Amino acid sequence: MRYFIALDFTQPDREKFHSLARTLKTHAKKARIVEEAHVHLTLAFLGELDSGAVKKAEAIVKNTEEEPFTLEFDTVSYFDPGKSGRIFWIGPDQHPVLDRLHEKLTDALLNQGFSLDERPFTPHVTLARGVRISPESSSDFEDAFETFDVPARSISLMASSFKEGKLIYTCVASRKLDAQTP
Repeated sequence: MRYFIALDFTQPDREKFHSLARTLKTHAKKARIVEEAHVHLTLAFLGELDSGAVKKAEAIVKNTEEEPFTLEFDTVSYFDPGKSGRIFWIGPDQHPVLDRLHEKLTDALLNQGFSLDERPFTPHVTLARGVRISPESSSDFEDAFETFDVPARSISLMASSFKEGKLIYTCVASRKLDAQTP
């Protein structure tokens, strides 16, 4: 099982992202869109963990205090890992509370001995993987995109695994973003 800490969204907000992913698929020659239930914004990828590390990560999530905030998703972009096709994503405008939350989690995880990705934090929600799209269609999709706001109200420690070839996410621990209540 692989673990990550993420901003979790409500079902209506996940539907906003999923709708955008479905729109992307209509513009693309090929795209594997992210399932609605899997929509999230990764704050820290932890990888494979033993049970002791899972307990430490649970405690970090449950003890991380931060106020709720709202993100404006205003950027469509992609990562290009090569032959497998592009990974299209949508990103939020820079937000000081998101940056502070990421920094708090990173500091707490590093203090507990976790190894984290050293690349700069690029907050994003993945829409689709394996995207094959012409430059014209990509431009059409980006031109049709309209920004939208999504409230950030909770963080979760998630486990990902495959069962019968299907990706499954399981919430291990969560905390509402409310500086007073764990």
